[in-house]
Amino acid sequence: MRRTGRVLGGVVLALVVFAGTAAAASPGNLPSPKADSAAPVFPAGVPVARVHTWLGKALSVRRDALTADVASVAAARALSSQDRTALGAIILADQTGIAGLATALPGDLTLPQLQTAADAMVLDYRVFSLLAPQLRAVVATDRELTKAAALVALEPSIQTAITTEKQAGHRVGATQKLYQKLVALLGALESSLTGSSTALLALTPQGYATAAATFVSSASTLTAAASQLNTARADVQRILKDLGGS
Repeated sequence: MRRTGRVLGGVVLALVVFAGTAAAASPGNLPSPKADSAAPVFPAGVPVARVHTWLGKALSVRRDALTADVASVAAARALSSQDRTALGAIILADQTGIAGLATALPGDLTLPQLQTAADAMVLDYRVFSLLAPQLRAVVATDRELTKAAALVALEPSIQTAITTEKQAGHRVGATQKLYQKLVALLGALESSLTGSSTALLALTPQGYATAAATFVSSASTLTAAASQLNTARADVQRILKDLGGS
């Protein structure tokens, strides 16, 4: 089963980079079993048995990585239910596909058969070079969304306090303007992060060529979000002070 289509939902950890290593082999050597950024290249004259063993190892490390990915999703408390479901579907599709290749491996007895299976393992799934950074980026994005949502949740009580002060005859014009600025900032922040999460979850192995740009954009969005959240927190503190809170 190939992982195809757009999986839609709703990093970083600084800047997300591809986790795969170069797939081309050095002379006389097979690629790293984790090589994932390009189809594997086997040296001329390599024994079939050696390639067979290599492919078994490469499939095994991917199954282990996918098991770890399941645990990472389960442990990510900030993930939205929608994004959690989307990531789960991606991981399950990869697990099914990799398991199918492993099941078929005993019958792959020629170099062309092994090459076809190895190509599918990388090009159809990209467990290390796509899924790993994709998962990290979505988790990080939802973490920032959770922080933004916590501030958004304060908006009704802040507006009520401003209205109460106004009805009491107190001047709240400056505070109201700051509050409106806060609402606009948080709305734009949530929209930006949600769009980033959607773009990340839409990535597929077949669209791998666009993944680098999406990861760079995600990292940029997260960097901006951190700054915007700091500004929003400062605005909340200023509003509370103006209203006589703490």
